[in-house]
Amino acid sequence: MGLITCDTYRIAAVDQLRTYAGIIGLQLEVVLSPADMQQAVDALKDHDVILIDTAAEVRTIRTDLELKEFLDVARPHEFTSCFQARRPKSSHARKRKHSAPWAFTRSP
Repeated sequence: MGLITCDTYRIAAVDQLRTYAGIIGLQLEVVLSPADMQQAVDALKDHDVILIDTAAEVRTIRTDLELKEFLDVARPHEFTSCFQARRPKSSHARKRKHSAPWAFTRSP
């Protein structure tokens, strides 16, 4: 399993993931732009599973559009949104609404 992060919005997000990746023995790739995503995916091509960490708390329509650019390059087989349980349900519905247009289909 490999890990890619494009969460460069939150202070120390990359440092936190780097620490966790080191503890559990995962290779971590950091991407700053959609152009970096292909290099990160290529670096992890021998891994069966690649998890992509994104900025969640600061998501707005603008960052959702940026996220779509990252994911268009990564071409994931599957996309799963995880929401904090402590957030109001209205916040979850808003985030699902913003993510709704993303439908991924990929040939093996």
